Amino acid sequence: MIYGEMTMEEKIGLNIRYARFKSGVSQTELAKKLGVCTGVIFKLEHGVKLLGFNKSIRCCEILGVHLDDIVYGNGYEKVLLLQRIVKRCRENEEYHKYVCDALRQARIKKNLTLQSVADLHGVSKQAIDALELGKSGISNKWLYLLCRLYDLSPEALEEGELSL
Repeated sequence: MIYGEMTMEEKIGLNIRYARFKSGVSQTELAKKLGVCTGVIFKLEHGVKLLGFNKSIRCCEILGVHLDDIVYGNGYEKVLLLQRIVKRCRENEEYHKYVCDALRQARIKKNLTLQSVADLHGVSKQAIDALELGKSGISNKWLYLLCRLYDLSPEALEEGELSL
């Protein structure tokens, strides 16, 4: 994917991914509900494939968005931001530690326990703890979910503007 000039297909794909993150629908669930294989959703989200009109409308219904949001929306910018943060975490151990610390502090500030976050997302308490301690990588989806749950701005996180 080209980060400077993006094709319309790439923007649509990332807008679908963002809508999928927001709705909590997995690629597998979306594929099943659309009657396609998971590989189609992967290609769709990467701007390699587009759905036909009827499946596009059904996709929007499943994700709870309007077709205009998918075609003209700016969710793709948010996905690119999340991707930049995750990439930077992989490349820079100090930044990774900063992001993990910010997530832990935000969770504590919201008075959420590791167990409550784990239960909410259907994972183990140890998985959330490992993520916050920087012992596991973070995905775009997890970063989105935790930032949303903790009222944490990905923009401020990217810029290193959070005081810990």
